[in-house]
Parts: sequence; structure tokens; C-alpha cells
Amino acid sequence: ASADVRLTHCTQEDIFRYMLNYVGHDTHYNEQSRNCQTFAADCFALLSGQHDTNPFGKITQLMSKRHLEWFLYDPARSV
Repeated sequence: ASADVRLTHCTQEDIFRYMLNYVGHDTHYNEQSRNCQTFAADCFALLSGQHDTNPFGKITQLMSKRHLEWFLYDPARSV
């Protein structure tokens, strides 16, 4: 897929923080529901505003859940 970036006022540091937030929320890999396809679809949706983008694989489409909020908020920290 291709689209213009619609997320505005972001520095390279902001984008890096979004990526760290996302991967920090759930560090477990699952071939059917949490993999590089789900990350790519969520990242594309965040940057483009096109929230109808899905992972490529049919099983992954059925098993995954969108997590755009993971980009925006720091993962919970242990105290």
C-alpha cells in the first residue's frame, strides 16, 4: 500500500519513541496474531490515517487486533 504521511509535527525522535512504545507493550511474537505484518499494518495506519489497512496473511487478518494506542503511550513500567 502507498499513501501520504498525514501525521504532522513529528520529529525523527518522536517516530523513534512511537516505535519503542509499540514494541514495549507486548514483547511476545506470535506467527498468527503478532508479527511483522501486524506491526507494518499498524505503523502504516498511524502514519497515513488509513485505518482500513490489514496485515497481508489471511490467518493473520483473522487473528490480529489493531493496536494504534500502543504507539502513543509509554508501556507500563514496573516500580
